[in-house]
Amino acid sequence: MKNPSSWKLWLHLLGYFFCFGIAGSIAAIPRFIFGLENEQPHILFLSEIARIPITIYVLYLYARHIAKMPEINTKLLSFKGWRPLKWFILGSVLPVLLISSMIAMNYLQVVDANWNLPLPVIATGLLVSLAIALASGILEELVFRGYMLETLNKKYSFWVAGLSPALIFALIHMGGAGNVLNGIQILAGGILVSVLFMSVYKVTGSIWNACIIHGLWNFIILNDLISIGNHENGIPGKFLTLSPIENNILSGGQFGIEVSLNAIFLYIIAAFLILYFNKKGTKSAII
Repeated sequence: MKNPSSWKLWLHLLGYFFCFGIAGSIAAIPRFIFGLENEQPHILFLSEIARIPITIYVLYLYARHIAKMPEINTKLLSFKGWRPLKWFILGSVLPVLLISSMIAMNYLQVVDANWNLPLPVIATGLLVSLAIALASGILEELVFRGYMLETLNKKYSFWVAGLSPALIFALIHMGGAGNVLNGIQILAGGILVSVLFMSVYKVTGSIWNACIIHGLWNFIILNDLISIGNHENGIPGKFLTLSPIENNILSGGQFGIEVSLNAIFLYIIAAFLILYFNKKGTKSAII
């Protein structure tokens, strides 16, 4: 596609976002059929797992037949440059570092720890958390740092092309804001974590490495066996019950620790180190 019109590129961003939504709705049909109230874990698990291939296929069709950019499919759906072990380690360290640093600084308090949960509870919690983390990690990276970024990259530099998808990514999480300050935190956190994921994509050339980081982040931070909230007592069915301090800037407010001050610094430092220590990324870090 040569010299694409700017308005068409921006229109395709909406197209990819629509694909993301419609595919998710299709995958969620069984959940609506069986009822969202008292939802069975296996229905949620299957729905989230099914969402992955359905969304990828819809995105593939859109890029090939509507956007007329099949080369984006070729680049994004290739596993060239995929280094799962390296990025699995980093993806595991980052969320653990966030939680442990906040506990060490007394921004999070351990209200209760229960390591004797029944095996079925553990298995259910892990499977549901894994399915949600895989679906959100893979699909959000493919849509925002993948198809959207690569579409705008036809006309703009890599980092400029990534700004709008990063802003959209932050805005779709605004529903979790407790107040204006929390909204600003979400905006900053959403953009900066996007820069982190973009850095991984930039230095490796594979969106799948960013998917690993994103998926593991969600699996640990949003794990169904860990509860982070304003709790005075332990929550049944949880390994850990954590309670943040009342300072919204330090705790992340209503949205959670992902937009806390510690998280903001973590995103910045991690992105900088990834770009600094990867020669492939630093050679062209500003283009």
